[in-house]
Amino acid sequence: MRQADRIRTYALENWIQPARRRGERFTTIRTGDVHKAMGLKNKMPAVCSALKARKFEGFGNVERIEATGPPQGANLYLTFKLLEPGEVPRPVATDGASLADRIRKYVLENSIEPARGRGETFITTRVGHVHDAMKLNNRHAAVAGALKARKFESYASVQLVEKWGPKASSNLRLRFKLLRSGQSVAKGTTAPVDTAWPGTRPSTIKRMEQRVDRLIADFDQYIQVFDEANPFTGASLYFHLRTIEALRKHRVASGALDDDCFFVLLYGTLASWGMQRPGLISLVDFRDMVGSFVAQRPAIESLENIRLSRLSESQMRGVSDGVWKVMDSLGVGRQRVKLVVNSKALHHVLPDLVPPIDRAYVLRFFYNRGTLTSPEEKTFKEIYPFFHRVAQAAAPRLRNLLGKGMHTSETKIIDNAIVGFVLAELK
Repeated sequence: MRQADRIRTYALENWIQPARRRGERFTTIRTGDVHKAMGLKNKMPAVCSALKARKFEGFGNVERIEATGPPQGANLYLTFKLLEPGEVPRPVATDGASLADRIRKYVLENSIEPARGRGETFITTRVGHVHDAMKLNNRHAAVAGALKARKFESYASVQLVEKWGPKASSNLRLRFKLLRSGQSVAKGTTAPVDTAWPGTRPSTIKRMEQRVDRLIADFDQYIQVFDEANPFTGASLYFHLRTIEALRKHRVASGALDDDCFFVLLYGTLASWGMQRPGLISLVDFRDMVGSFVAQRPAIESLENIRLSRLSESQMRGVSDGVWKVMDSLGVGRQRVKLVVNSKALHHVLPDLVPPIDRAYVLRFFYNRGTLTSPEEKTFKEIYPFFHRVAQAAAPRLRNLLGKGMHTSETKIIDNAIVGFVLAELK
């Protein structure tokens, strides 16, 4: 039997078939796990190619719906839909057109036109999403070239206003303005039509984008740095774990707002996380903190079923506004500065949506400093979309880490990776 077929057989017997027996509809395979389990040596490209090939879909009666990570690396995650008997993977139409035209047509019909129908003005497309949805193999450069071309702007009546990420790679993202009827494309492919970060220097934006791209590409590496450093122990770890445990006992997050035991643990967590240091920072009285959360019950209820990794681009801005309004309204610390203490507090009520923000790691990761020099609302709304980008790109890895030690929620896992990045690259 050829090596590629041995790899496919192994993946079928050890991943696909067990997932089917458990009644699952989707399963994710990490190529490095297959390579290690089969005892292979330096055969990672062969594993990736064998499992990405269309042949594996027919072999296992599955449909590949997503691929994230290095195309030929150990951290390539392949997500498959487990098809029913007689069901076949969706074909990708060719209709005699060039590959570039097929790519443009696919994005127009599956991204641009639906966004217009929803009344959106801007849309962001990731090259890897298009590449995998069209079931292409190693054609990221073709996808990037087709969508960056002026021809696509006129074809789809859009204007490319922003691009970030490695050139011609899976993680290259392109932001388009959807033009109205009769509106023409402005000169200059990347004209700043609607800058997302007013007042922030372009060099700062570029550095933030580059760091996020590195965080996504080497996510597992930075998680390993975090785990090995084990920076949070003792009371900070204990109270955090107990607080999240108390929250999860309730069917919905708002249920914890009537639970005094939950708030006692939250109060202890915030103190152990450095929010109670005489002369520097202090918490409000316990009952005042509880009252400020209870007053935000309607807003919290509107957010409690939202998970950051499942948020669409079109929903993200509205959710960001909603999260900020709750954070801005909470009374947790006595100081006027709210971003750090309130994000840490709200994280323990909405851990699937709100990341904890601190000075030593998160602000340093994004701004190279631990001080706030911009309005807090601007800072939050500037970095929150980056958390969203990481959550979407690293979704399979987040699911695999969830519940292990300090990896208590998707947003905390991303925060942990940022800590690992800062420890590895900035200290």
